[in-house]
Amino acid sequence: MNSEELDKLKIVIEKSYPKIFKSAFFLGICTQDFCQDPVCLIQLSLAILLDKPLFFLIEKGTRIPKNLLRILQGYEFYEKNDRDSAKCAMLKLMRKANKLSMESDG
Repeated sequence: MNSEELDKLKIVIEKSYPKIFKSAFFLGICTQDFCQDPVCLIQLSLAILLDKPLFFLIEKGTRIPKNLLRILQGYEFYEKNDRDSAKCAMLKLMRKANKLSMESDG
């Protein structure tokens, strides 16, 4: 990694950290390219280090590392290029996130 790439990643961290810090949970949209995208990996790492509940929308057919699946509080699969499928999966995730939030509030 050269210094220009490193500078770009530092900017990503500086922009992402406050948003992730303030968020109630982290929602990732996982496609075939997710695990190869340094920005996605940095944002996921920040969410993990900030102990945010993790939820993922996963494009069907995407290979997900087993360790990642283990730490997710919820995930749903959707069909690529199918808005209805993505919407349905997102609604299911939102229900899981709300339920988790209500349980943690006591």
